[in-house]
Amino acid sequence: MPYGQIFNLVRDDLGRDVDFSGLNYEFVFSRGIPDGRYRFSIVYYSDNGLGNVPVDVRVSIRYRQERLMIPVYEGVLTLDRLGQEKGVISFVMKDKKLVEESKSFAPFEIFYGTLNQPGSAIQMGK
Repeated sequence: MPYGQIFNLVRDDLGRDVDFSGLNYEFVFSRGIPDGRYRFSIVYYSDNGLGNVPVDVRVSIRYRQERLMIPVYEGVLTLDRLGQEKGVISFVMKDKKLVEESKSFAPFEIFYGTLNQPGSAIQMGK
């Protein structure tokens, strides 16, 4: 989904067919940070015809506090197979600040459970 009430997908990596730079990345931007719990996951959505090869994904989640960019999470995760989803991090924002003790790396799924269900417009790897 390219846009929502809070987050916009600014750059969608559609794979090697339309990416001449050799840099594969996606960029999501928020227009504010309402109080609440945030959960981020990554999904191995398509193999672009290469087969199930492991893919390293560098993840950077930050928020702005006045003029500073405050890191919430920075790291590299590996996705091993098509359709795999990995929960990255869950955390709470309150009064436009990260509640540090709320950070959780417990496994969860956000996206994959909605794929390939009868009537779903989203088909894995298409």
